Amino acid sequence: MLKKIHFVPIAIVFLLIIPFFSFAKADKSNLPLKTVYHVKINGKEIGTVSEKEIVEEAIQQKITQLEKQYPQLTFSAPKITYEAERTSHLVADDASVKQIHERLKIKANAVTIMFGEHSVAVKNKTDANKVIEQLKSKYVPSLQPKEQTNILDVSLSTKPVIKEAKVEPENVLSVEDAVNYVAKGTLEEQIHTVREGEVLSTIAKQYNLTTEQILLLNPDIKVDSLLQIGQKLNVTVYQPLVDVIVKEQARQIEEIPYEIEAIPNEKMYKGDIKVTQEGKNGQKEVLYQLTKKNGQIVKKEVINETIIEEPVKKIVIKGTKVLSSRGTGRFAWPTVGGYISSRMGYRWGEFHKGTDIAGSSSSPILAADNGTVTFAGWDGDYGNKVVINHRNGFKTVYAHMNSITVKRGQTVAKGSKIGTMGSTGESTGTHLHIELYNNGKLVNFLQYLR
Repeated sequence: MLKKIHFVPIAIVFLLIIPFFSFAKADKSNLPLKTVYHVKINGKEIGTVSEKEIVEEAIQQKITQLEKQYPQLTFSAPKITYEAERTSHLVADDASVKQIHERLKIKANAVTIMFGEHSVAVKNKTDANKVIEQLKSKYVPSLQPKEQTNILDVSLSTKPVIKEAKVEPENVLSVEDAVNYVAKGTLEEQIHTVREGEVLSTIAKQYNLTTEQILLLNPDIKVDSLLQIGQKLNVTVYQPLVDVIVKEQARQIEEIPYEIEAIPNEKMYKGDIKVTQEGKNGQKEVLYQLTKKNGQIVKKEVINETIIEEPVKKIVIKGTKVLSSRGTGRFAWPTVGGYISSRMGYRWGEFHKGTDIAGSSSSPILAADNGTVTFAGWDGDYGNKVVINHRNGFKTVYAHMNSITVKRGQTVAKGSKIGTMGSTGESTGTHLHIELYNNGKLVNFLQYLR
């Protein structure tokens, strides 16, 4: 059998609760109204406070903190508007102030120097003008009294525009930093540490630079410098915000190279030269107009030249006679002076293949006839040896030389020097040992001497 539900007690409880809620609602609506302020920047609410002064204090507190951090700058807050509202709701000022601190951006009173799309910020107009002047003077060298350079014009590739601005304080630069930033396009230089096996060209390739750019960035090294492991190199790719254009006139003293006048002489052998007048360089004063971009010459024009001293030409007589490599068949005495110390034939129980001519050490040895050198060098017992093929069946051999002054393949004239007398190889004293061959057969040199 189902139990009977008792509705009467529940209804009584409900009737007792309704008056309580009605009383609470009536009590809240009777709370006193207070004025609160919605704080806005550019129409966007950043917090709600009970008093305007709370916001002003918060702003001043933040400005004071920034002034301590950046004592050289002044600051101003953005324009703040207040929207009043009468409400019975309570406002938590502490939470609102914290929120305002986070959202409120206080900027420095500064000026920007605009170079087209690029800009840099400094403290004031005075600093801005200093930046522009120092930027220009950066590429105008200090002239010495004796230097003959005249600066015609210094300009920037883009006209700078100076205007007041509100800037994040960390972006406001000193005059020195601003000049460096404009000139380089960066304040941080990229440094490469040399590793084992690296050379300039491979380092340049890593940073998309040329070797010439690396050298410009590091003036203390040369293209043939030996890099050391651990050495630091500047590899910063500079991209100036603006180019400094300098136009100047410079006077320079330059040499005028002398000319060489060659007079042919058919009596002298080809390759022989005789100087009849020495040359001397002249001098001239040249006036140039130079155009430089960021210190580098991009245009150089000659305005005027004045001759100070005319050059003196060098006059030489050049032989045109073609030297024949074919001998005459008549042989000349092969030394300067000297005497026969041993003849061809048997001596000391052995056959002596040539003729010995004794003389003083290092006296000249001469080619006995025209021909071509087929050997010039060391050859065991012969010591320093020269062999000349006379292109007519004859061949001469010169041995025990102190020095050799010809080389293989060289054409020599009869009587020309081929070396000096010595005692090299298997030799008992200073002398020339000379052998003569006719069609490969050893013959007596003295029988063919004319």
